[in-house]
Amino acid sequence: MIKRLRAQFVFVTMVLVAALLCTIFGAICHITWHSMNEEANEALQTATFEPWHPGGMGRDGERPNYPCFIVCIDSCGSIYTDGHGYFNLSDEALLRELFTKAQATGETNGMLWEYNLKFLRIELWNMEEYVFTDMTGALQTMKNLYITCTILLIAALLLFFAISWALAKWMTRPIERTMQQQRQFLADASHELKTPLTVILTNAELLQSEEYTEADKKRFSSSILTMASQMRTLVENLLELAQMDNHQFRLRKQDIQDFSQLAENSVMAFEPVYFEAGLTLESQVQADLSVRGSSQHLTQVLDSLLDNGRKYSTPGTTVRLELRQERRRCLLRVSSRGETLTPRQCKDVFKRFYRVDEARSNNHSYGLGLSIAQSIVREHKGKIWAQGKDGVNTFFVSLPLQKRK
Repeated sequence: MIKRLRAQFVFVTMVLVAALLCTIFGAICHITWHSMNEEANEALQTATFEPWHPGGMGRDGERPNYPCFIVCIDSCGSIYTDGHGYFNLSDEALLRELFTKAQATGETNGMLWEYNLKFLRIELWNMEEYVFTDMTGALQTMKNLYITCTILLIAALLLFFAISWALAKWMTRPIERTMQQQRQFLADASHELKTPLTVILTNAELLQSEEYTEADKKRFSSSILTMASQMRTLVENLLELAQMDNHQFRLRKQDIQDFSQLAENSVMAFEPVYFEAGLTLESQVQADLSVRGSSQHLTQVLDSLLDNGRKYSTPGTTVRLELRQERRRCLLRVSSRGETLTPRQCKDVFKRFYRVDEARSNNHSYGLGLSIAQSIVREHKGKIWAQGKDGVNTFFVSLPLQKRK
């Protein structure tokens, strides 16, 4: 599909460019030929033949720009000629042939292409004369111009083809990346749903068996409920991400939201969880920091970062949450000790279904929390990023500060 889209883009671009260049070069050739033709006509109009002025080549002594010669045959068949020394007018048979062929065309102003001569017929009392001018130079100029335009056209088309192909690849790269992410998203989602579904189906089959006791069946039923709950959480996260991707995600932003109080509430909610996990949770929150946003979704970001710290911290260590004002923004930092994230991992942790440690894939984590948090922070016109250094991994969230009224 992407290749077809690129080919269509290149085809349309090349057709438009070819039409434009052909129009431009065609106009140049037409204007050039018209200009030379007009100059030749002016030279023909200037050159006149008056029998009583032998050798006369122009009125008031004017000389034409184009070399001309005149052939006149009277009613008695006598031939009169005059012209520049540029022409050899001694061949009377050729001159009569030119006169006859020009006369046979029936045109007043015409062209004898086989001789490269342009002529003008002039009526004089009882005879007529034909003024000829040599167009060899003009035709050679036009030939060179045609060749030059053709070369330039081919070179320009090749250049524009390369540019349009590179541009097509650049323009379709986001689409290709999106489609690849979509395919990967579907594959990962299918994989994550397959495991709990397998557990549910297996336990459901065991429930129908009469070989097991009531205690076993109760355990099977509990396992089904646990897996179903996990699936519900996963499906809700997938729906939320789909809404964000389709720009159907809308935050109910409040004018003033006490972000400091939200941070303190999240810390209080996670303290018992950290205690059970053998971790310590410390916080340093600057009071009265407010942002414009959704209380529900900002809490979701805080919970996601604290939950991530709980899951991936070294046992017995301390996780620190810090919230302070930094210029016109408020900066949230959640630091924890663990295996240091590499610069590549600091970017990948925000990808969907990404886990730094695949061995922890069974800890009810689907690798969607940070991806959802990133989308929420972006909706709040903020930034989120991660850093790893000396065994300490820190997640940062920067949000625009809102002044209290």
